[in-house]
Amino acid sequence: MATPKSPAKFRSWSSMDSIDPADIRRLYDPESSSKSSSVRCVSTWMFSLLILGSTVLFLIGLLVGYYVRESQNLDSDRTIGHCYYGERSDGFSKQQLESAHENIMYSLSSENINAVKSEFSFRRKLTSNSGWDENTVSFVKSEFTKYGLDKISVEEYDVVVTYPNPVQPNRLEVITSAGQVKLNLTFGSGQRSSVDKKKRGADDVEEMRKHLVEPYVAFAPSGTVQGALVYGHYGRMVDLVQVNKSGVTLKNKILILRLGKLAVTEKLALAAQWGAVGVLLYIDPADLGGTVDRVTSPDLQKFVPYVSAGGKVYTANPYGVSIVPAQTVSIETATFLMSSLIEPSAPASWNGGLNATYRLQGQHTVRLIVNNIKKVETVRNVVGVIEGDIEGDRNIMVGAARTGGSQTESMVSMGTINMLELARSIASIRRLEKWLPRRGIKFYSWGGAQFSHSGIEEYLKENRLIVQTKAVAYLDLDLYMRRSDSLRAPKMDVTTSHLLSTLVEKVSTVVPDAAFSELTIKDSLSLTVNEYRKSISATDYLHGNQGSLFLFQELGIPVFKSGFDLPGAMIKNGSLHDSEHHYRYHLAAARVMALVILNLVDENILPLDVAGFASSIDEAMIQTADLKDMSELIDNLVITSDVFLTTGKAFEVYIESLGPNKVPLEARRVNDALMMLDKVFLSPLINRNSASLLYETDNQGQLTVIKEMAALSESTDDWTNFDCLLDSFSNALKQSISILQLS
Repeated sequence: MATPKSPAKFRSWSSMDSIDPADIRRLYDPESSSKSSSVRCVSTWMFSLLILGSTVLFLIGLLVGYYVRESQNLDSDRTIGHCYYGERSDGFSKQQLESAHENIMYSLSSENINAVKSEFSFRRKLTSNSGWDENTVSFVKSEFTKYGLDKISVEEYDVVVTYPNPVQPNRLEVITSAGQVKLNLTFGSGQRSSVDKKKRGADDVEEMRKHLVEPYVAFAPSGTVQGALVYGHYGRMVDLVQVNKSGVTLKNKILILRLGKLAVTEKLALAAQWGAVGVLLYIDPADLGGTVDRVTSPDLQKFVPYVSAGGKVYTANPYGVSIVPAQTVSIETATFLMSSLIEPSAPASWNGGLNATYRLQGQHTVRLIVNNIKKVETVRNVVGVIEGDIEGDRNIMVGAARTGGSQTESMVSMGTINMLELARSIASIRRLEKWLPRRGIKFYSWGGAQFSHSGIEEYLKENRLIVQTKAVAYLDLDLYMRRSDSLRAPKMDVTTSHLLSTLVEKVSTVVPDAAFSELTIKDSLSLTVNEYRKSISATDYLHGNQGSLFLFQELGIPVFKSGFDLPGAMIKNGSLHDSEHHYRYHLAAARVMALVILNLVDENILPLDVAGFASSIDEAMIQTADLKDMSELIDNLVITSDVFLTTGKAFEVYIESLGPNKVPLEARRVNDALMMLDKVFLSPLINRNSASLLYETDNQGQLTVIKEMAALSESTDDWTNFDCLLDSFSNALKQSISILQLS
């Protein structure tokens, strides 16, 4: 029996009845009721907690019931399969996916390409140059809407650009020490329009004539500068160091530089950094290739190219860079200027194709008058989106550039037309066959291509982080036709990142050859797959095709571009257009592009070749180590690259071990690793002028940044930057190994 020591104690829960009066008093004692408020308070909280707990249990039960019901309906209703990361909502098997992809490929047709081309041509006749780009934007947007794309938008940016002053054109003078004017040249559109088109001598020149743009350097500042002329090869840092070592100072001089190897912006920035006051730019015949007749034709000799000096320059200066006044000159003018140079002789490797002896410094005063005027231009990008069903946060970017008012009826951008045809085909099969792409596809019609791709630049400024984290790859649809006199038969030329090269080889076994439809492109041996390099070709300036791939590669995104090299015998009337061949070459390239896109869209594991990627880096490292005095410098890098190669092969084995039914989260983790690989190899900012990625190679298969930095360090006898570069490369290799191992 419970006998509490005080009234405040609770009664016992004994099975025997209590007769202790104290127990009864504990249950109710009027005198102590005022002291028991705390007891009643505890009881209230307990009651509240009971109610709350009951409510929570009820809600949990409700959610569990809903989940069970939905799980039971899952097998009978496949439309909600996207709730599970690894399962397709459309229920397509691998065979059905391959069939859908093939249907999309064969849905692309030259008839449709020609129909869109005709529509463009009709619109061009009714539109002035100033309104042409706006008209094109409207047409592309309406086509995207007609195809049924999920999202369509037009993004506008105001960009300050420069144009030559029509009242005061740019001029170039050469004056002797006695005050005699040896050359007085005025630049203007008349230099292009005066040629009789019936006497076309070079197809390249004809291509550029159709652009009807002034021969000048866009974005170059205005000003009148003068000084002695100095030949600086391509104007790279290593070139200017070599000039300085030869005893020729660059301060207050005007440089004459060959186009190519380096972006124009970077040439002008480096010239300013070394104290030069102006730059003249020309296309050296040695950089064009082709037959003697081709490079010596009168048209090409007098041709003055248009180039643009916009875009980014990577520098150690946190406040940015300045560029100097600049002007392009013809081969004919460059020959006259180079002939006026005196000692010292230029290095033998700097000799080109001009009919002049290549020396470094001139004896006359060169005066350059640049009267470019500034103007605000509106640049427009048209964006069309096909959304991904399972991995909606990832997409493949597909772009084509528009060249604005510089286009004429016969020079409509074929890239835009190919992009519209591809978007139509993909949207059509999605609608007809109920195919749902696993990842998204974003189509971009870029504006401002003639101004250093300002449309792309402005877009990436606003969306840099989104693009870096969500874009699987960027594919450029500006398919090109290029003359190659050394060829006897057409050859498809693909420029791509290492990670995509195996995928390109794979799809080439499916796409019919352009000339022999019974064969595939692979069967006819008409495919060349090249590593993408940032290095710019001089021929880019002949065709007005100054590439944009490096803008995406600088973000660590795999890139892809394709086109055809055609034998000179196939070129008729100076035309490189594919219309005479019924667009079959454009069609073949577009079909390769389509299958590359679709494989990237629908494969559970992204089809990026890690083992091949690691092997290419290891091979380039070995090739570079074979150079004189280089082995001891990079021996540790060679060892680390061997480890990376072994890890890459093991990673491929691991992917195969996952089997066809890959665990969704494992697949996601593997894809995360694949998308990180290029990003860890981004060059340090100070080296990105020569290469965007550390593993980029030159034509000899040797690592560009290591070779150039070694040459520069040897010239300046300062190896600090070279050591930093090796540390960056070593860290990139080690980080890549860690990424693959942790996946």
